[in-house]
Amino acid sequence: MKYVRIDENTLAIYFSERDIYDANLNINQLFTADQKAAHDIIYNILKKVDPEGEFFENEQLSIQMMPRNKGLVINIQKITQKDNENTEDNNLEPKLNKETIDKNINLIDDMKSLMKVIDDLVEEQDKEDAEKAANRIAYILGKTEKFDDIIELAKLGINWHTEKQYVYYNNGMYYVLFKYPKGLDEKLVNYDFVATSEWLQFEVEAFNKVLKNAKLLLEDTNEGTVMQKLQRSFS
Repeated sequence: MKYVRIDENTLAIYFSERDIYDANLNINQLFTADQKAAHDIIYNILKKVDPEGEFFENEQLSIQMMPRNKGLVINIQKITQKDNENTEDNNLEPKLNKETIDKNINLIDDMKSLMKVIDDLVEEQDKEDAEKAANRIAYILGKTEKFDDIIELAKLGINWHTEKQYVYYNNGMYYVLFKYPKGLDEKLVNYDFVATSEWLQFEVEAFNKVLKNAKLLLEDTNEGTVMQKLQRSFS
C-alpha cells in the first residue's frame, strides 16, 4: 500500500494486486453490497495513513475508487463549505461562459496531476515488489499421518520446482518441507502446492516451529529415495 497527500484536502492511496488479496487489509470488502463493511474498511485504512485524523475526523468525505495497473486507487477528498456552495450553484440552470469553461479546464488539469501522482505511486510499489520477489524464498510444509502418502507423492514423478525437499517425523505425523530457490515465480510454487494437495494437508504454523524437535527421515522425495528408505525400514 502506498499513499500520498496531494494537497490539504486530498489523499490518494494505491493498493497493488497483492494488497487487494491481503487478508489483513480486507480490501475485497469494498466490492460487497455491505455498505457498513465498506465504510469500516475505508476508516480503518484512514487510521493507518492519517494518524492525525485530519481526514478521519472530517464529517464529510468524497471517496472515489478507480482501477490502476491491476490494483486499486482510492482518492479521498474533504468536502469543504466552498464545495457545498458550488454544488448548490451547479443545481441551477447551467450557463456556458468563460468562468465555467475555465473551471472545466482546471478540473482536467487537476485530474492529470492526480493521475501523474498515482502513476508515481504505482511505479514505486512495482519497484519494491520486484525487489522483494527477487529475494523471496518460499516454503511449503505439508503433513500426513501415513507414510504411504509420501510414497504416492513420490510415485507422481513430477518435476518439482524445489531447491530441496525434506521429510520429517514428529509426534505421529510425517512432514514434507519444500524449499524453493530465491526469486522463484510464485506460479510455480502454487503449481507444487496444488500437486501435493491430494496427499498432504498444509501446516499453517511456521515450519521452524513445527519441526523444532522433528526427526529428519529423508532429504529427497523422488521415488527411488523414498522406496530405499521404505526397504531399509523393513529390513
